Amino acid sequence: MPDEAVNKAVLQWRTDKPMTMLMPLRFADGTLLDQLEIDCANCARVLRSQHQRGIVSMVMADTYRIKGLAACDQCSSFTRFSFLCSGVDGVVTVEWKKGDRAERIQVRATWWSRLAVWVFKRT
Repeated sequence: MPDEAVNKAVLQWRTDKPMTMLMPLRFADGTLLDQLEIDCANCARVLRSQHQRGIVSMVMADTYRIKGLAACDQCSSFTRFSFLCSGVDGVVTVEWKKGDRAERIQVRATWWSRLAVWVFKRT
């Protein structure tokens, strides 16, 4: 990264909230997104919530935009990320751009977390 880009990334890191404070995301039907795993763009190490800072904003009903930085201790670099997330019926869809293509992954909540949501809705 050029010096100016590094300075911007460091400033963003200092001002954005830790993702551990922003997660989990709860969708209208109770579906939860507990965490994101970001792959380091430099060394491919998995960077979990404690290494991420960002912002979460609702762009439409049940769709969130998550943008931020993930820091890699191993190679001392930042990886930028931007996702659209939606959740329905226990399935979370995460979309992102990779080059000029849109990528998408869908993850089904475990039966245990679906049970917890079911109990939560009834109490």
